[in-house]
Amino acid sequence: MNRLVQRLGALALVPAVLTGVFLVAGAYYLMAPGVLLYRILGLVLLTVAAVIVTSVAAAYRIAGDLRDRIAEMRLVAQQVGKGTLGEKIYAVQTLDELGLLAQDLNDMLSRISQRLGTLGEEKTRADTILNHLGDGVLLVSPRMRVVYANPACRTVLDLERRVVEGRFLLEVISNSDLERRVLRALQQAETSRTEVRRGLRDETILDVQIAPVQDGPRTVGALLVIRDVSRARKLERARAEFVANASHELQTPLTAIRGFAETLLDGAMDDPESARRFVEIIQRESVRLSELVDELLDLSKIESGKLPVNRAAFSLAELTSDVVSRLEMRLESKRLTLTRQFPPDLPQAYADRAQIARVMLNLLDNAVKYTPAEGRITVGAQDDGTHLTVFVSDSGIGIPEGDQERIFERFYRVDKARSRESGGTGLGLSIVKHLVERNGGSVSVESHPGAGSHFHFTLPKAP
Repeated sequence: MNRLVQRLGALALVPAVLTGVFLVAGAYYLMAPGVLLYRILGLVLLTVAAVIVTSVAAAYRIAGDLRDRIAEMRLVAQQVGKGTLGEKIYAVQTLDELGLLAQDLNDMLSRISQRLGTLGEEKTRADTILNHLGDGVLLVSPRMRVVYANPACRTVLDLERRVVEGRFLLEVISNSDLERRVLRALQQAETSRTEVRRGLRDETILDVQIAPVQDGPRTVGALLVIRDVSRARKLERARAEFVANASHELQTPLTAIRGFAETLLDGAMDDPESARRFVEIIQRESVRLSELVDELLDLSKIESGKLPVNRAAFSLAELTSDVVSRLEMRLESKRLTLTRQFPPDLPQAYADRAQIARVMLNLLDNAVKYTPAEGRITVGAQDDGTHLTVFVSDSGIGIPEGDQERIFERFYRVDKARSRESGGTGLGLSIVKHLVERNGGSVSVESHPGAGSHFHFTLPKAP
């Protein structure tokens, strides 16, 4: 702009000089005595000088206006260069070429501003979706470097406190099969899916989908969608184990019933003593089969949440007396000593009385089964401030440490042969765990082989 003004100033020297010459010449000829022609020539020269002065003045005004308009356009261009798109050229209101150019620039800035606003909204929506997406999203560049990782990806890969952008993929997920699949996506635009196991014992299982990111014919990156399927795989294994165990447990009494029934049909009915013994076995196995089916149905109701919990205040001492009365004959037959430890001022429990009675019956029944003759069983409760703790201890065979974490699983038995001989279904402790948890408590065990077991569970206190 300064250069333009300087050039205009230099060009203005020429008319200024001419104007001076015409003024001097015009005045000279106008004042010449007696010659009319000279006077006319003087008037012409003065008129030309006046025209030149007027033209120069107008040119300066136009130049100044042009300078201001261009300066404003330049200022707006500078603001746009800095990212400010809200500026417009307001001083240009004429319909000449410069005015039309300014209008076109204003229209262009308005369209760019709208487009960038739309892009900003789309980016905000995309960021919101990616930030709250349950699956991990990882974007890899053609050079196998991580470009983007959403919060879910950082959580799944345990990368919350690490900077992953710019690092090689193998530094983030060390898996050669995954690296090969990502390379194929980048080089051959191939889509694939794989599972990646992480952890010392492969306890984390990741389902990874790989797809190329393309810009027209070019592949500009690879997108990895990562989902933690560890829990799903664990549930699948548990479901398969449950079906296998349930089939096995049902098959055992059915096989016994069928075998002894066939023996009776083959002629054993003619021997009254053998026939009676076989019928007793059939009756015992059918009872066991019925108990197993009932417990399977109950466990299904509990796990699905279909079993209602009717909470009310009740006395744990009274409930225990009711349960023990059902086991008195078995206690006497094995000459077991049962001790009760319930403080007189023990607060009432607040839970479903029938469900807790079943919990106590299961725990006491196990204590009677696995405690040798003339052994000791202790049942009681104590106030731990925020809750009540109920315990059942015995001097029985105990539980190995390696089995203690699994005894609350369905069909798990420490000694399968001994459990079947005692009539156990392998579902009792699993039902205990679920019932206690549904009533707002937790259950655990402490045991040593040959030194007995100590089961204890917590319950809310009555308000």
